Amino acid sequence: QLLQCYGVRAEAGSTRGSAERAHVLCAPCLGRWFDVQNQTREAHGLEPLRRRMCPVCQCELRSLSLSNVSSGW
Repeated sequence: QLLQCYGVRAEAGSTRGSAERAHVLCAPCLGRWFDVQNQTREAHGLEPLRRRMCPVCQCELRSLSLSNVSSGW
């Protein structure tokens, strides 16, 4: 499954989530990436991340910032 991130900012003045254009992410790959990030954090004694951020533009991933990409890829 492919997802398209639009880089919607979580807060109006935030520097995070400032994608110039939409980008496509592989949903299963993204899930594995988040799992590895949290495993690494836990291995170093850090709390796991509760919010999921786009690895491309650093926006907080919510249903408003993501949409399914239709077939044709």
